[in-house]
Amino acid sequence: MLKPLPHAYFYGSRKSTPKIGLLKNLEYLFLNRCYLVYLPKSIGQLEKLRDLNLVRNDLSYLPKEIGNLKLLAKLDLRFNRLISLPEEFGNLELLELLFLNSNQLQTLPESFTRLQKLQALNLSSNQLKKLPEGVGNLSLLEKLDLHNNQLKTLPQSFFQLKKLKTLDLGNNKLSHLSEDLGNLNLLEKLNLGENNLQFLPKSIGRLSKLHTLDLNDNPLKSIPNEIVNLSNLKVIRLYEPPEHLVKKITYLLPDCYIDFMEDW
Repeated sequence: MLKPLPHAYFYGSRKSTPKIGLLKNLEYLFLNRCYLVYLPKSIGQLEKLRDLNLVRNDLSYLPKEIGNLKLLAKLDLRFNRLISLPEEFGNLELLELLFLNSNQLQTLPESFTRLQKLQALNLSSNQLKKLPEGVGNLSLLEKLDLHNNQLKTLPQSFFQLKKLKTLDLGNNKLSHLSEDLGNLNLLEKLNLGENNLQFLPKSIGRLSKLHTLDLNDNPLKSIPNEIVNLSNLKVIRLYEPPEHLVKKITYLLPDCYIDFMEDW
């Protein structure tokens, strides 16, 4: 029989954090809803941690010692008050799953681009205005959620994320997408809703595996003819689109269902 992995679980405690630095054999640590306003520097002594869950606390910053947790594969920081991340965050080079949604992040450190084992990254519901120039280094990403931020542009390296299958860019301030979008040809689900897009790049027609495309609440003036190549597309979401767009989509993709979001 396999020996259980060392773990500690605290939920809903209003007391101060225990002397966690003494628990040096921990591999799993859960501190959910503990009303934590800070993490002690001693967190960096838990060098065997693989999974750290800090969901629904009141953390506004992380100590630089978080970078000592070099065996972490999963880190969950959802629903805190984080404004920024320390440069040492980039030392977590074995991270595969990272959840930072529902914080107040305005920027990411350049060291973030060293997290090259990441497969799933959720940064939704923050205040990000830009992404690091080297974000394309996160080449193993399959799922990326950037919904509900303040992004106006995407760095050129973004379109090097060629393993992406799910990409959510909804509810940002994007007014233009590069023709390099077509490089992301493993995409199956793409959300571009609630942006400022008037046109789509012709290269969208190269996303041959795409089955769901959300374009709702954009001031779209036209749809490129190349969407005829999206043979696997099952659903397009549009909210109050011009009639000529509906006719064009229906003509080019007769088997695709147009969801007009009427029940939302």
